[in-house]
Amino acid sequence: MNIEQIGTSSVTNSISLTDYMEPYINSGDKEPCWDGHIYYYKNTNKSKSEIHGRAAVQVKAVSKNDLSKSIIKHPVKISDLRQYARDGGTVYFVVYVDKNGRSKIYYELLLPFNINVLLQSGNESSISLNFKAFPEGNMEKCNIIFNFILDRQKQSSSLDRRIMSIADAIKIGQFESFSFGYASVDSQNPDLLGYLFDHKTFVYGKMPGIDVKVPVDCFDEVEAVVLQHNKEVRVGDKVYYETFRHNQRKEEDVISFGASFSLVVKKTGATNFNYTVAGNLRERILDISFLEDLLEKKSFSVGEMAFPVNFAPVDIERLNPKLMLEHLEYLKTIQKLLLALGVREDLNYGDLTDEDHRMIEALISSILHKELVSLCLEKSDHLQTVNIVKISNIQVLLLFVKDDGGKFSVCDPFEKIFPCQAEDGDGNCWDTSAYMLLGRAAFASISNIDYRTMYQCLLDVPYSEQYHNQVCLLLLEMLHAYDLDERGKANLLECIIQIAEWQTTKNQYVDEAYAQLNYLQALLRVRDLKEKEIELLCRIIEQNRKNEILLVGAYLILGNQPAAKMHFGNLSVEEQGELRRFPIWKFAKWDTKV
Repeated sequence: MNIEQIGTSSVTNSISLTDYMEPYINSGDKEPCWDGHIYYYKNTNKSKSEIHGRAAVQVKAVSKNDLSKSIIKHPVKISDLRQYARDGGTVYFVVYVDKNGRSKIYYELLLPFNINVLLQSGNESSISLNFKAFPEGNMEKCNIIFNFILDRQKQSSSLDRRIMSIADAIKIGQFESFSFGYASVDSQNPDLLGYLFDHKTFVYGKMPGIDVKVPVDCFDEVEAVVLQHNKEVRVGDKVYYETFRHNQRKEEDVISFGASFSLVVKKTGATNFNYTVAGNLRERILDISFLEDLLEKKSFSVGEMAFPVNFAPVDIERLNPKLMLEHLEYLKTIQKLLLALGVREDLNYGDLTDEDHRMIEALISSILHKELVSLCLEKSDHLQTVNIVKISNIQVLLLFVKDDGGKFSVCDPFEKIFPCQAEDGDGNCWDTSAYMLLGRAAFASISNIDYRTMYQCLLDVPYSEQYHNQVCLLLLEMLHAYDLDERGKANLLECIIQIAEWQTTKNQYVDEAYAQLNYLQALLRVRDLKEKEIELLCRIIEQNRKNEILLVGAYLILGNQPAAKMHFGNLSVEEQGELRRFPIWKFAKWDTKV
């Protein structure tokens, strides 16, 4: 039995059944690496003038009695892979032939990009590759070869490119956009997702200013396609969610919304509504409110589609509506407590410990209900103590006042700032603010600082040279805190800019240029400087030619790294070390480690 002849004939016959392709495949291995080509035509006439392109073909026949597998492994020589890449790629067929002469065709698309990946993965003489069963459907056969030809054209110059992932490509910013997809012969019924779930898909990146797409990644099969839709999710006329997520998979579609809900729609038509409590405090309140409404209305809408939900008795028992509503009220009380403390961050409710819950109960009793509570605190022997209390991801600064019976009342220390004074080692006193007790760690982590109140309190303190120096140090600590993590710190930066601008009016206590640099470096953290602000920096430089530290700061804000580096080199080692500790050092872009 000539299995090579059977293998070649099997591929030839399979391709010949299609309307858009013609096989020209040899059966005697007359070429060193190829057995022929498959020609693809623009229409079913198959005239020479309508040739769209051709795909090089390699056919290997193997004697195997098990024809049941959907995926097999087969070795391919490294030398052959290099030759395929130089020629633009190959459709590699492996044909299993059993003892009765029956056959099954498997295939792998070897294009320059994935050949390059394979060549960089090792130094063996051959590589074992996965081959998938070639489809029976003629339209799918056409789509496979047609997309191979299209990808071959796009990848004609990709062999020598450095392979990178999409994440790496995004990180270095080399591409302005990414795309993937496929072309279908059946323009009336193109099944994009069906093709992606079952076939190799290449991702291409578009470089700025060039109408060329470069391959950056390849997926053998796409497991899921996740889309976000800007359509409402409602119960009756009430809108609970503005968007929903559509997770499309091969066997099912999953529609999810909120943090707790998903609707699974099987390809068979069966549906399953799932609820698993999740999310932060705000999300849980919204989700339970949705579920409460759904239990009554027994239907919800996603966009224009309505979905009835018939809760079985066992589901009702599991949900326990009475306990659910009690829990909802408890969550709303916690939300009310956080608002009373001035906390705007979302509480990670799922991370609460037993100790967190006990503290929450105590704070609800004291702050919302004005009751005395029993607490175990550090420095509890003091009549008044200020402590940072951590509850899950939130930290709040609280004032604890002990009564004669050893119980505490708790209040927000920022609700009312009491007058206070500072004293130096020589016994000199001056008016100051309690906010001077806060450092960068507090500004970076405490959630209940009211920055508007803070700014007004700072302005209300009688101004002095000592107080000015304290405000300067406070400003630098706030800048350090902002730079530690800028996310969610817009109010902090706004307060920094206000304080820095206010200090530029207090030049009777310090060189005005330093105050201006602090103001400008704060602005630079939120936007580019305007022309008049750049002119101000230029004047500062002109007027302070002998102040090397000030010159370094001014040039750093201007973005003139060479000039800043030159003046930094004129500083003493001690001065360089001191400057590195200031917030302005974040703008230095050169390596100055010693």
